[in-house]
Amino acid sequence: MAGPRKHKKSGECRVALGSELVIGGAPELYAQLGEALAHPEPVILDAMAVARLDTAGLQLLAAFVEARNETLADWHWENVGTALRECAAQLGMERMLELPDAAPAND
Repeated sequence: MAGPRKHKKSGECRVALGSELVIGGAPELYAQLGEALAHPEPVILDAMAVARLDTAGLQLLAAFVEARNETLADWHWENVGTALRECAAQLGMERMLELPDAAPAND
């Protein structure tokens, strides 16, 4: 898993989350999110690749959200897909994770 990437042009730190946020990858996710916490610029959690999660992965994301909010530092989600939404909903963690509203489907 690659660490956060700082975009010099926009002054943002983008965290590209991996496809599996599960207990087996928890040390890498912990390191990735921990590194992003140290960045003073806005952090973007890009969840485009996320396809599989478990409770450990969601807990690490929730800890990041809580820690980032405690410091009043800017951050937001991008590309939140079905897997993340459904897993968070199953565990009642949508609010805790501050997931954005789903985009309306185009009919």
